[in-house]
Amino acid sequence: AASGDILFLLNNDTIVDPDCIARAIAFFASHPDAGWLACQLRLMQHPDVLDGAGDVYTVAGFPRARGKYAPAAAFDEPATVFSSCGAGVFLRRAVLDDVGLFDETYTSYQEDVDWGFRANLRGHTCHYRPECRVLHRMSASTGVMSPYIAFHTSRNIHATWLKNMPLPLLLLTAPLHAAMTALQGVWYLRGGRFREFLRGKLAFLRRIPSILSARAEVQRGRRIGAMELARRMDWRWFRTLIIERMGIRPPQ
Repeated sequence: AASGDILFLLNNDTIVDPDCIARAIAFFASHPDAGWLACQLRLMQHPDVLDGAGDVYTVAGFPRARGKYAPAAAFDEPATVFSSCGAGVFLRRAVLDDVGLFDETYTSYQEDVDWGFRANLRGHTCHYRPECRVLHRMSASTGVMSPYIAFHTSRNIHATWLKNMPLPLLLLTAPLHAAMTALQGVWYLRGGRFREFLRGKLAFLRRIPSILSARAEVQRGRRIGAMELARRMDWRWFRTLIIERMGIRPPQ
C-alpha cells in the first residue's frame, strides 16, 4: 500500500534515532545503485552494544548478524553486506517490486534473510550504514529463545538454503550445512528446545515439494552466477559455529 520511493520496515520493539530517516534518504540520493540499507541495530537495554551491523550469509547455509553483542563503536564504518535484519531496514521501492514481497510461508523468522538472498540473486546490493541507528529490544514480542522462535528458525533456515542456493553451491555446501544442523541440534538440546528443533525439521521436510517449486521460479529469475554469489557469501563458517553455537549470550 505504500507509495514512497523509499520504504522503511520497522519492528514494533524499536526506537529510531531522530536523524536516521533523513540520513538514509540522503544516502539513497547519493547512491542511486544502492538496493537496500541495513541500519545499525543496537540493543535497547544496552545502547552501546550491537544487535547487528547488517547480516552475512555463510557458506554453510546459516546466516549471522555482523558484530552481534560487540561494542557498537567497533562497527562504525560503512560496509557492503549480504543482507539486513528486518527489524530496521530501508528498501528502494523499485528493488522491492523487482524481488517481490516477503515469503509468507515463513510466518516469522528468517523471512528477511530469504528476501535478502533473493535480492542478491537478482543482482542488488545491501549497504550497512552506521549513521542510521535503531534501538531494538530483541525478541520483545515472542520471548528470547521461546518455543515459537525455536520452531520457526529451525524450519525456515533450511528453506532459505534449499530455495535460493544455485545447484553447484548447493552441492558444495551440503556437507557443511548438515554439520551445522547437527551442531544446532546440540545447541537446542542444551537450551531445552530440542523438541521444537525436531518439529521444525519435520515441518521443513513436509514442505520440500513446495520449496522446490518456489526454487524453480527463483533460479529462473537469477541474474548473477554462482561464482558471484560465492564472493558475496562469508566463507568463515567456523566463526558462525563459535559465535552462534557455543553459547555466547547477550550482556546482562
